[in-house]
Amino acid sequence: MNTWKKILADSGKRITRPRQAIIDALRCCDKPQSPEQVLETARQSYPNLGLATVYRTLNLFAEIGVVRLIQYDGTIRYAPATLGHLHPLICIECGKTVEFHGDDDIVDVINQVEKDTGFIVSEHLLQLGGICPECQSKQAENGKSHGC
Repeated sequence: MNTWKKILADSGKRITRPRQAIIDALRCCDKPQSPEQVLETARQSYPNLGLATVYRTLNLFAEIGVVRLIQYDGTIRYAPATLGHLHPLICIECGKTVEFHGDDDIVDVINQVEKDTGFIVSEHLLQLGGICPECQSKQAENGKSHGC
C-alpha cells in the first residue's frame, strides 16, 4: 500500500476516487500547485471533480501530513509531503520544490525564541527560497545574477 494511502487509512479516512485523483495530480508535478491547478490535472482522471472537493481534500491531506502547504508566488500552494521532519526549499525562478532536513538546527532557534519571548513554541513552519541549479545555469548563460 502506498504511504499516503496507509496514512489515510490509519487516520480512519476512506480512499476514494476523488482523493486518488487529487494525490495523483499533486505527484505528477515537481512544483507546488494551486487548488485550481490540482483540479485541472485531477479532472483528467476524474472528470466530475469539483473545486470545493479539491479544497476540502487538500485541507484534509495537509491535516494528516500527506501534503505540505507552501507559500509560493504570493499564494498558498500544495505539494506532496515526505515522511519525516522535512521543510520545503522552493526555486523563486521556476517554482521547483525539494525538501531538506531541518530538525536539529531549528531547535536552537526555538529555544532562543522561547527564552526571549516567554512563549512555549508548539509548532513551526520553515520554508526557504532560492534559485535551483537549472535556473542558475540559465542565468549564467544569459549573463544575469540574482542575489539576496
